[in-house]
Amino acid sequence: MTDFDMGEEIGSNIEDLINASKKETEMYVYQLTGYSDQIYAEAFLEVHHFDILMKIVLTNRTNKTLPNVQVELLTQGNLKAVEKPQP
Repeated sequence: MTDFDMGEEIGSNIEDLINASKKETEMYVYQLTGYSDQIYAEAFLEVHHFDILMKIVLTNRTNKTLPNVQVELLTQGNLKAVEKPQP
């Protein structure tokens, strides 16, 4: 079993996500929770013409594993959530 620093691993994944999102799209970042909440959440929105791709990053800020974490999405107005399969 190898040891690794989880902070570095998560940080590099977020940086990769940001760098990949900057290519040919408009990207917006929204803070969904407060910094002092047990689970910190940010949403990265990419706008592709009429499609909006939302990537949510959840960060456990406690020292314990939190089981059964769920994210519920609600739309307002003339929007609908569509799940597309990954290639």
